[in-house]
Amino acid sequence: MFTSHRVAMFSKLDRSGDGVVSTADFPRLAKRKPEALALIAAIGDADSNGDGTISRSELEQAPPVMFERADTNRDAA
Repeated sequence: MFTSHRVAMFSKLDRSGDGVVSTADFPRLAKRKPEALALIAAIGDADSNGDGTISRSELEQAPPVMFERADTNRDAA
């Protein structure tokens, strides 16, 4: 369920409409130090080819790191 929601959100995250999610989609956030570091880390977690962006397929394949951290009882709900 979480993964399907995350994939559905891709179009909203890809604000420039270029088919990838990157810091360029969040210019104001990328300028703020702590938030920028978190954004870069989140992109890095899903960026399997190391190009600094996340494609739709990379997002589909990436482990849901934040969800897994929050799912303390490991029931996937």
